[in-house]
Amino acid sequence: MTSDVHPVDRFGFVLPPSTWPPGREAPDQLEPIRRMLNSQNIESGADAWRDSFEVTRWLAEQPLPHVGRLSESDFQVMIELRRLVRGHLQSEGGEELTAFARSFPLHLTFGSRPGFSHEESSTAGFITDILVAVFDAQRDGTWLRLKACAECEWVIFDRSRNHSVTWCSEQACGTRHRARSYRQRVRARGPIAD
Repeated sequence: MTSDVHPVDRFGFVLPPSTWPPGREAPDQLEPIRRMLNSQNIESGADAWRDSFEVTRWLAEQPLPHVGRLSESDFQVMIELRRLVRGHLQSEGGEELTAFARSFPLHLTFGSRPGFSHEESSTAGFITDILVAVFDAQRDGTWLRLKACAECEWVIFDRSRNHSVTWCSEQACGTRHRARSYRQRVRARGPIAD
């Protein structure tokens, strides 16, 4: 089911396309993380991952290696991964994500084709890539540029020189925030006396 403007989930909740808003995409290995986090619209309740079939379809639509049909346990692992990465993005603590990564043994391959793998689930490549990307981004400092919009929590990449981007869209969420702040200030002043 789709809308003329944005896709909607099976319950009709709006789910902006993963590339929205233009210019806020993340570079390289951070983009799959941003897209994963934006598979859920916190503000509207839309979710592209309501069951294992939907996650399988979502993964097939991404510019990623083919994952195959997810089992119910793979689905639960993917939901947990998304929850933990979002939690880590919105706070400084990484204890839960660290514990998750420890429970997910990674196999390293060295030589001319170095890589990571995990043999226990069909989602292993995706999960491994996400965990490694979070680790690398924290190490090189780009993790701090991946942010949740202060208004709607849509995840964006902050390309500003001073890391000052607050909203996913100045026109949408920035305007909503300013209008709400104005209404609160007017209410706080109380009624105007005649």
